[in-house]
Amino acid sequence: ALSVAESEKAKKIVFEELNGKAEGDEEEVEAVVLKVPVPVVRLQIGEVAEATSVVVLPVVKAEEGVK
Repeated sequence: ALSVAESEKAKKIVFEELNGKAEGDEEEVEAVVLKVPVPVVRLQIGEVAEATSVVVLPVVKAEEGVK
């Protein structure tokens, strides 16, 4: 997490969490985490056809009461 944190504020929050000294609001931590870029991998149709196996995993958000 420290390697992808871009701002000093984000690095400070991650460092504090690693040391067990998480101070500040949960919303502040979530706001910093939501700004982390996530690489997206896209394949061309031919690449999928040439693959020996293809796995498609859905991305879901966990919510209370859902199993």
